[in-house]
Amino acid sequence: KSTGFEYFNLDWLEADLPADLAAIDVQATLVELTALSIANNIPNSVSDIFVCGGGAHNAYLLTRIELRLPNMGVATTGAVGLDPDWVEAVAFAWLAMRRITGMPGNIPSVTGASRPAILGALYNA
Repeated sequence: KSTGFEYFNLDWLEADLPADLAAIDVQATLVELTALSIANNIPNSVSDIFVCGGGAHNAYLLTRIELRLPNMGVATTGAVGLDPDWVEAVAFAWLAMRRITGMPGNIPSVTGASRPAILGALYNA
């Protein structure tokens, strides 16, 4: 799961957090929000989760996720042989390979799509 500045930014912080909150408390609150939002969206049927991206380098965040998901293994994707910083690039490479070979790039049971579909487009230079 990922998000960006369109939802969480300085304006959002200033509107929703007390102005007199110490910087360390702001950071702790944001880490807890992140851990809680992750934990609330992991089905109970999952036994292990693998974290990638920038959050994978935040030991405190991983600890907070582990505390919120005590019955699940929590590790970075490095534990399964994929550097946490490479996951997005590998995903796009996989999607490109699927498009070039004319194979569906989605899995309806995962994405909720109504059918498998070839994603993207090819444009000649």
